[in-house]
Amino acid sequence: MSYVLARPSSFQRSSLLGIIVALHLGLLALIVTARAGAPQIMATL
Repeated sequence: MSYVLARPSSFQRSSLLGIIVALHLGLLALIVTARAGAPQIMATL
């Protein structure tokens, strides 16, 4: 984990955190919609 020792600027750290949070929120939304839509998809198949 050499990139931790590089001490990135606060802007880089916050933008990276924002990207990670956005990815997790997108993944969570995808899981919720998949769970909600799965019975209908199975019914049409």
